[in-house]
Amino acid sequence: MTRRSSTEIYKGQRQKEKRLLYRCFPFRALERLCNARFFALFGNKCFKCGAPELPQRPSCPPVLCMDHHIPMVLGGRLEPGNIVALCRRCNEQKLDQPPEQFYAPQELAQLPAIFAQQAALFDFAFDEEAWVQGPAAYFVSLGLDEELVEQLLHDELHPDYIGMPDPRLVEFTISMDVSSLLKDLGKDTAG
Repeated sequence: MTRRSSTEIYKGQRQKEKRLLYRCFPFRALERLCNARFFALFGNKCFKCGAPELPQRPSCPPVLCMDHHIPMVLGGRLEPGNIVALCRRCNEQKLDQPPEQFYAPQELAQLPAIFAQQAALFDFAFDEEAWVQGPAAYFVSLGLDEELVEQLLHDELHPDYIGMPDPRLVEFTISMDVSSLLKDLGKDTAG
């Protein structure tokens, strides 16, 4: 049995769209946090059939995936307002179908409220200064678990290890009024 797949307008489109979606997250742990929040919008289950996400096992992919609500072949992009949580089975069944053909009218009626919440998830601005001043506190304020933060910052064997920021990388600006400095210099040389 051959596996059907969705049509890409150009080779590598899916990966490019995924990179663009996550471009605001400088660390994998923040991407994972965003993913968890995304799937929570759908109750951590498939929007179509209700299949729940299972605990991650090393050899198995997650049950849930992000699906283009309006398929790529119809001009849809992987962007807030066009992403639905589907299990792999439902995603494979939907493929390039327009939403109106795949979802029941009552399902379609539920999606606008969920879509409206997606923009806030992916509209993230990393605060470099807060990161350098207090990386653990900053990560916890974003919603990461304290134990995970400890591993991210100090456990080099953790798959998402980040390490501590280099405080020398902090940018700062020095400003001065050059005209008053030149006046003062002129007074010193005249006297």
